[in-house]
Amino acid sequence: MDYKNNIRISLKNNNGFQWFCSQNCWCKGYAFIGNELYEKESLINYCIKAIRSDDTDTLLELLNGSFLIVIQWAGVIYLVGDKLRTFPLLYCLKGRFFYVFDLAEDLLCTLGDKNINKNHVSYFMACGYLYEGETLLEDCFLVPPSSFVKFSNQIVTVHSYHKRLFDKRMVEERYKEDALSVIAHLVNRLKQFARGRQIVIPLSGGYDSRLIACMCKYFGLNNISCFTYGLPDSSEVEIAIKVAKTLGYPLCFFKSDKNTWKEVFEKDIVKPYLKYGGNLNSIAHLQDFFAIYELKKKELIDNDSIITPGHTGDLLAGNHFPEKVNKNNIVNLVYDKYFNINILNESSEREVKRFLFDQLQKYADLFTEEGCFEAIYQWNINSRQPNYIINSVRAYEYFGYSWFLPLWDDEFVRFWSGISCVQRKYENLYNIFLFDCLFKPMQVAFSKEKYSHNYICNFMSRHISYREKYLIKKFLKKIHLFSFPSDNSLLNEAAKFIREYGQYNEMLVCPRLEESMSAKSLYYLYYLNK
Repeated sequence: MDYKNNIRISLKNNNGFQWFCSQNCWCKGYAFIGNELYEKESLINYCIKAIRSDDTDTLLELLNGSFLIVIQWAGVIYLVGDKLRTFPLLYCLKGRFFYVFDLAEDLLCTLGDKNINKNHVSYFMACGYLYEGETLLEDCFLVPPSSFVKFSNQIVTVHSYHKRLFDKRMVEERYKEDALSVIAHLVNRLKQFARGRQIVIPLSGGYDSRLIACMCKYFGLNNISCFTYGLPDSSEVEIAIKVAKTLGYPLCFFKSDKNTWKEVFEKDIVKPYLKYGGNLNSIAHLQDFFAIYELKKKELIDNDSIITPGHTGDLLAGNHFPEKVNKNNIVNLVYDKYFNINILNESSEREVKRFLFDQLQKYADLFTEEGCFEAIYQWNINSRQPNYIINSVRAYEYFGYSWFLPLWDDEFVRFWSGISCVQRKYENLYNIFLFDCLFKPMQVAFSKEKYSHNYICNFMSRHISYREKYLIKKFLKKIHLFSFPSDNSLLNEAAKFIREYGQYNEMLVCPRLEESMSAKSLYYLYYLNK
């Protein structure tokens, strides 16, 4: 699409969710206000009203869902994203031209020159994704979470309409009834969005996907199907099978090992997806890729199915809070947990840590433990979740499926985020609620430890501190107890990148090519430099 002489808008990504156009405006996705569903024309009209209002922030904040809106009004372009930036939208100002793209590859082809931001490369090498709306290119950005971008009179401004800061409260026993009521409202919204279409749950041995399966059963949703993958004798698969059988849901199981992945890569269907899912700021998730590929190829689910993953209850519940944290150790704790896919040299590591500290500081006061918890939480929501975890839905889109994120429903988020971080730590309240109100009544109270065949993992989960657990997991990756299957062709591309682009290699002490995340990060840089 091309409007006026200085604006170039290209919206071609209709995988999973299709663009809808009306009144020189475009939207995709959905939103709720209360229990009223807004899509297509109604969503566009509401956002036009919000943009024209003197109370834009309040009106946009009411929107609960996954959406992306481009508005052209009175010579001004507005790019409006949802609170978690579930759909990527790239923009840049080059000379007098303002570009908007929903596919990174189209942007790269159009712009020609690829000025890579070297300050971001080391962050990307260590972490596998960037922060907020930043990309690997100079002067090129993604619409950040909870924000809208305005282009007017050759000036680009970014405005945040939602801060995700809640008054923290201590809770008593009655919180269970309140949480169940929140889930009832959530399920009602899912039911409205689905309109009878098949709901497909990626079911693991964890608690979040089990929560989605249970709440669908508890509140009477129909047309439910599940899938899982892994090694046949793994605890995750064993629990997933037990849960599906107990709840009466059909389940597709896919064996996933190194041979499986070798076969997939030999068909060369993965590399286009790695480019599609990267968005210039992240490595693409492969975890569900093979299973979705098989479901599609064998027509095991409906073409208009809605995939409902369990992202990301453990964060909301408090699992990502370290055992002991203060202003002096917060950067090292976050860095050690999330920035380890490649080992940087000392100077690059210092630079990344300095920048990370600046990020954490802007989210909360670091002089209290609660403030440190809040900073970690906000950094996760603004950077890790949209750019990496939630970005995994690109795999569903790639094969043409839409998706719904139940655990990022605004009401659900407000409920759990409003509880004191100290009280949420270790997921205690969350897990008690799940077992007492859903898992036990529905006879799926299977403990991950009880059914695990890995006695080392069982011991770690019960007796080892957060920091010690992290260090042991790093070691166990070497013997493939926690590793994801690697791919030889990807490793070859990554090695080629290292040989040819020494200016980036000098940032590394050790490129950890045995790790799939490391290989994917280096491959993506190789792709950008071609």
